Amino acid sequence: MKVYITEESRDYLTDIFEVSLAYEDKVENLRCWAYNPVALANYRESQSKQDSLNDFEIESSGNKFIEDRIKFFKAEATTATEWQDYKNNLKYMNQIKMEQEGDDGEPEDFIIDFKIPDEYRYAYKQYSAVSKIRNMFVHRFLGTGHMGIIFEDEKDTAGESDYSVDGESPKRVGRKATTEEKRFVSFIKGKVKGMMNDVYVDVVELEHYIGIVQVVMEIFEKYCSKDPVEDIFTLDYVVKTRTSFLMKIIGKPIDDIPNRDEMESAIIKKVFSTILINFLYYQSMQEQDERIQYEALNRKLLMAAEKKYFLRQSYEKYIKDIVKEGKGGVLTFGYEKACQYIEQLYGYKTFEMLCQTIKSIYPGAEVINKGSTLRISFGSDHLLDYARPDITVLSEIAKYSRNMAKVDVVYIIIKNTALNPENKNIIIENKHKIYMEYHKWSLSQTRVNGNVMDSKPQYLAF
Repeated sequence: MKVYITEESRDYLTDIFEVSLAYEDKVENLRCWAYNPVALANYRESQSKQDSLNDFEIESSGNKFIEDRIKFFKAEATTATEWQDYKNNLKYMNQIKMEQEGDDGEPEDFIIDFKIPDEYRYAYKQYSAVSKIRNMFVHRFLGTGHMGIIFEDEKDTAGESDYSVDGESPKRVGRKATTEEKRFVSFIKGKVKGMMNDVYVDVVELEHYIGIVQVVMEIFEKYCSKDPVEDIFTLDYVVKTRTSFLMKIIGKPIDDIPNRDEMESAIIKKVFSTILINFLYYQSMQEQDERIQYEALNRKLLMAAEKKYFLRQSYEKYIKDIVKEGKGGVLTFGYEKACQYIEQLYGYKTFEMLCQTIKSIYPGAEVINKGSTLRISFGSDHLLDYARPDITVLSEIAKYSRNMAKVDVVYIIIKNTALNPENKNIIIENKHKIYMEYHKWSLSQTRVNGNVMDSKPQYLAF
């Protein structure tokens, strides 16, 4: 549709304006462009020089690094509004793609058959460049995801740290930021705020989101690890932002991703490496409340990953992978210590793991969980060794009950395997009954002559 306006009206209109069409009791707003070939050509030329992504360098440094990332994010859809504009313009983009690729191009929906405004051709050029750059960062996300730690095989190896303790919080040691870097930080924080918006996260595609998140992650890595700058991107901000990004990624569906298994593995390894880096950050804090706050943040991230990927019994293989693949970083962390910390964060065992713990304390035990009752049965020729319930077992059952499946009552039944038939008063069975919520325990002893003696309930600390 061509909209003609008078020269007088043209003086009061911007290059882009809206016209309202009223028909059949409806009103439709159309966006129009004031077409001026000379002005448009000059605009495209100046924009091309200023915003072109053709010379983007993924490993650039200094001001070139800053310029490239600013150009990328200015051309990228990082807010809900920008994403909606991109989706609305797909019909134009698909038409240009068909024109350039010919009939052999992949068929797309919403193809149009009329002349496309030149503004869209310039936008398509930028979009194509942005897509290629974003895809590079998606591949880097798939190939890394555990920077910031140097792993070694030695158990609990202590390493040198680029963090120093100043007062109550760790502080990064590095050079002072330049003026351009300070402006850059403000720009990136603005983009991060849009990328965190739930409306945007809900609508944006997973791989698109992962690509732009990886760009931000590598910016953090540059200024916190590779070329430390002490007065921009505080470690507190980096830790919380990085963790929040992963929470958003975990919450997005992954079923329709072609490389689902590869993507899922990369996300999981990113989760565990981030948890360990966060731990290394907060463990040196002198203020206990701060440490508790960050440990809760780590546990929240771990539980989100557990809910989606069921990692409780398989996380060790991911730790082994990131140990094997780990390249460079700022702190040393041993594999054994990493697993110990993850175990501590979980704080509970699955039923299979719980059974293993029970059997290590009660050899040969049979463990049956029926409803809210847990029954442990085994035989022994030393009943006196099991005169009271094992506190470690009860503690693990309590954790299991809080996190996995509710257990109200625990029975521990020990059969005497060293009976003396001539002794009519011998005990043939001890039966412990524990009410988990009230920590109440009672013992019932059955003798060979059939007599049963019940003890008075007692309080157990576990």
